[in-house]
This record gives sequence, C-alpha cells and structure tokens, in this order.
Amino acid sequence: MGRLAAIALQPGSVVVVDFPGAVVVKRRPALVLSTPTYHSQRPDAILGLITGNVTRATADTDHVLSDWG
Repeated sequence: MGRLAAIALQPGSVVVVDFPGAVVVKRRPALVLSTPTYHSQRPDAILGLITGNVTRATADTDHVLSDWG
C-alpha cells in the first residue's frame, strides 16, 4: 500500500492514487471499497476508479452514478 498505509482508509473515502494504464501511469481519484477489517489483515486496499468518462463505462463491473451532486 505504500503511502496509503499512513492514511486511515475507510469505505467510501475518496483518495488520489497512481493507476497504471496500458501506456502511462495516471494520477486518478478512487473510492475505497475495502473495510478496516480487510486492512487489518492485508497489506493492500481495494479501490474503485472514479471517472467522468461515462461513455466508456460499458463493462459488467462498471457502475454509472445517476443521482450524485
């Protein structure tokens, strides 16, 4: 987890992390999905990428938020 280990990660928190892509690494916002119980037993975190590019949200695992403000 590196620098994330110093942060008290909570489900629903938004963090900024480096996501590796096919060509370059991009600094992107992400939603913390894993729980404190998970963090106490594992050295990593489960994050969901946040993007405003909803036209590419076509995978079964993508979720488009329709009621956010």
